Amino acid sequence: MPDLQVQCLVKRDFQPVFTPDNMPRLLYISRRAPSDNAHPRLLHAHPDFAEAMLVHSGQARFLIGEKTYDIQSGDLMLFNSGVVHDELTGGADGAIDSCCVAFAGLRLPGLRENALIPDDAPAVYHVGAELEDLWTLYDMMYRYLSADQPGCEAFCHHLLLSLLGRILYLTGAAPQRLPAETEQGALGLRVKEYID
Repeated sequence: MPDLQVQCLVKRDFQPVFTPDNMPRLLYISRRAPSDNAHPRLLHAHPDFAEAMLVHSGQARFLIGEKTYDIQSGDLMLFNSGVVHDELTGGADGAIDSCCVAFAGLRLPGLRENALIPDDAPAVYHVGAELEDLWTLYDMMYRYLSADQPGCEAFCHHLLLSLLGRILYLTGAAPQRLPAETEQGALGLRVKEYID
């Protein structure tokens, strides 16, 4: 195990992805345990919100848009608003352990409203070694909201922002921003051009 530091500093210029202009809003989180056979399986789409589903264990086949995906443990499925999706079949045991979070009001540069990824991008990403960390975020949201703990809405909102920020990084869809010095250099150039 590597030596742990006492204090870890942020080494990069950080600009938040989510601002008051594009702040997503948590709508719900659902959990599907392997023993849950009552989970509805209907081909559907959500016109005004998006979902992100993480599979913790099991295997299944999903239809997302016009493509079929074989899903396994560690797969993250992203359902942009308006995209038809459904589980077609379970694995050999017929069940997966998964959590799904729904959110609205997401506006990312270059994407339509309530889209985490471009519509022509793959809808499934394998999260690899980050599975347990992401699962912890999903699980905490689920536990706090299902227990209706005091202050759970605000707490889970911030967990959602953390989850979405990590998803954007993992999918390569995080909006790129110019470093502060480049932005200042561009401003200086515009001032110079104006004066000239």
